[in-house]
Amino acid sequence: MQYLKNIYNSLKKKNPKPKQKSYNEIDKIPIKENQIETTKDNVIENENDIQIEINQFKAPVFNFIFNYVKSPNLKEKLIILDSKLKQYSYYIFINIIFFYLNILGLYSYIESLRGCEGTQVECLEMNMIDFFSSLIVYLVYSIFIVGITIFLCIWRYLSLIHIPFLFYKYFVLFQKDHFSELDKHGEYNIIIFLVGVFILVFLLNSFVIFKKGFLKGIHFSLYFIVILFYFFFNLIYKKLNNRANCYKWDINLNNTNINHNKNETDCIIKVPKKCPMNAYFGLMDFNRFIKFDCKNFDFQDAHNLLLTYLNENYDFSKTTKFGYPNSNNYNIPNIKNNKHLNEIILNGIIDMNNKTILDNLTFEQIPEITLEFWDNFKKGKINIDLKFNEKLSKERKLKENKDSVYKNVLFIFIDSVSRVHFQRALKKTSLFCQKYIKNNFNKYSSYQYNKFHGVGHFTHPNVQPMFYGTYYREKEGQSILKYYKENGYITCHAGEICSKELYNVQKKTNIRYENYDHENTALYCDPNNFDRANPYPINKGQQSVLRRCLYKKENHEYLFEYSKQFWEKYKNNRKFLRMAFTEGHEMTGEVIKYIDEPLYNFLNYFMDNGYLKETALFLITDHGLHYGIYFNAKAEDAIIERFLPSLIILLYDASKNDKINLKETIVNQDKLICAFDIYNTLYYIAKGKNDEKEQSPNGNYLFDYIESKYKRCEKFDKKYYIDCQCV
Repeated sequence: MQYLKNIYNSLKKKNPKPKQKSYNEIDKIPIKENQIETTKDNVIENENDIQIEINQFKAPVFNFIFNYVKSPNLKEKLIILDSKLKQYSYYIFINIIFFYLNILGLYSYIESLRGCEGTQVECLEMNMIDFFSSLIVYLVYSIFIVGITIFLCIWRYLSLIHIPFLFYKYFVLFQKDHFSELDKHGEYNIIIFLVGVFILVFLLNSFVIFKKGFLKGIHFSLYFIVILFYFFFNLIYKKLNNRANCYKWDINLNNTNINHNKNETDCIIKVPKKCPMNAYFGLMDFNRFIKFDCKNFDFQDAHNLLLTYLNENYDFSKTTKFGYPNSNNYNIPNIKNNKHLNEIILNGIIDMNNKTILDNLTFEQIPEITLEFWDNFKKGKINIDLKFNEKLSKERKLKENKDSVYKNVLFIFIDSVSRVHFQRALKKTSLFCQKYIKNNFNKYSSYQYNKFHGVGHFTHPNVQPMFYGTYYREKEGQSILKYYKENGYITCHAGEICSKELYNVQKKTNIRYENYDHENTALYCDPNNFDRANPYPINKGQQSVLRRCLYKKENHEYLFEYSKQFWEKYKNNRKFLRMAFTEGHEMTGEVIKYIDEPLYNFLNYFMDNGYLKETALFLITDHGLHYGIYFNAKAEDAIIERFLPSLIILLYDASKNDKINLKETIVNQDKLICAFDIYNTLYYIAKGKNDEKEQSPNGNYLFDYIESKYKRCEKFDKKYYIDCQCV
């Protein structure tokens, strides 16, 4: 550092260049090769009394050449060149090294962006560990390089030409990082990167300024802040290491220990010793810190963005009312992925101001969801009017099966929430369920499954066995909807993502898909929720760390309204309603709590209005949080919870239902079960009987005896990314 400081001081003095000597002067210079002395600065002495004293050149190559050079003129030129190199050699050397390091880093990172073949999910499966470990190494490397580079440029040890080079390099890191189909992953990179660079540059500059004696008072105060931060961090670390954080981690609703009945099962669920998710829950709620809500939604910007994606062959510039096409008119085999679905939906947007177009629509084509603007597009709202299909209602009435276990099924699905996090974040909803636990002989009773185990650590491997009865990427699975339609049920899906399923269904799929009779999917293909050019930002849409806003309301508000209208308009029909929430699918684990009160109110509304009569209610999640801050930090509870989702089933009059073995239903709460059991249970509810040819061979009916061979983790096929959480 002292040597660099000397270089900086020499540059600061801006010494004039040595005067170039004429050839006549050089000829007069007496040179004594082996009698040259070294001056302090290794420079040419007084021009009038020139005595060249050379001990050795800084550059070794010049030492070698000088011994074989006989021309005094050439020797003098070498000496002058060497004197300049001695002034700039380290400066040039440092620049060359940093160019090399930057090019090497950029090349290695571009190589890592090649991704892989297959879907987003498949890429994540095959590369999750390698990718994130490589990314962390690269980010640490990049933070060091950019921090040192900025520091050296500030103190004039490096050429400013490195700055634009760095800008380009990190433009790639932050804007072009797609990791195959994992779009805009760079927005996560920038958070880690900027924090690291800020800390490194601050420390380096603080050190130099402090050494020079500048602004000591300011820096003493800054160091005092750093010390306070250290103690604050130490406090957090102690909180993390406090075993009390895991208090009641293994306690389910109604103070039931998940491992209380060890004689009933060979599966004893692992219990973590450190629970940072529990310790820090609430600390990363950005909504609370910035007072974020949906009241400041900008309708004009939303309108402009919508227009950029609509059909170019039609002028929507003056349209004030838009109709979202009914997505149940589109079939999966014709859809490549969710981006393609987004394109199809937006190209099918209907101008509701055009009477000619409206007059030519069939009943099935009339939009159930419309978007209306007024006041020069400064205000607007979403209108929901679910259409009662009388013809469909009569057709399904004729198919009703008297053997069906329940007339209605309300299936509430929440993505990326573990059993523990369900109770941590959804406190009111948990209280609603707890009220009916051990209420077996009354009208309503709820059952919590203490050892409900995931079949994978992300959505697709859990949803496919849940609704299609097969392992992820294995065999052809039949949608459970087929059996509900055949037995007289009207079906409806109310979700929050632009997809025909609960994951990104690809064209080449191994499932036999069935359209729902009613879907609200098209609304969430609006570019203000799902912009296919930037589908997964962290400030809006299905992976946002902020509350998800769409036209001045939260996304789930439209979901609840659509669900209520479906249930009420088909009150005399059998119904299968699937509601799907994605607020749990984000990296902080905080957003999910904002659906707690609305969900609690919705359940009470259904209960108070008698809508849960003759209904089986499933409150289910697919897995725990499998990415984000806790998971990437390898938090012990996060690693365990990702395979331990939540399952609570509320049944109407179970004790009087001859299709339900109440004793075994109670016992099964302590048995190891999974998504395959959900498929077989849904099948049995619709048909009132078992059929091995149509049901999954990997599952059981939850309301009857489960054989002992299904008590162990060995029931899972080990090639399917399953990390068993049984001790």
